[in-house]
Amino acid sequence: MLRVAGGATSETYTAIERRIMQDEDTHGAYHLALMAQSTPDLPIDARQLIELVVAKGNDTQLLSL
Repeated sequence: MLRVAGGATSETYTAIERRIMQDEDTHGAYHLALMAQSTPDLPIDARQLIELVVAKGNDTQLLSL
């Protein structure tokens, strides 16, 4: 079981990713994608998060990614 960032489990991050994608939450997608880029063992698909930001995010988010 993976534990990162204060003891959160891989299941926690998977649930967060699912909720972000269901809600089309570009703010959450942006921040989780940044985490995924700096924490390679997170069990999430950063590509789909980045695609959501590209499709629906704001210019500041796009430039930062």
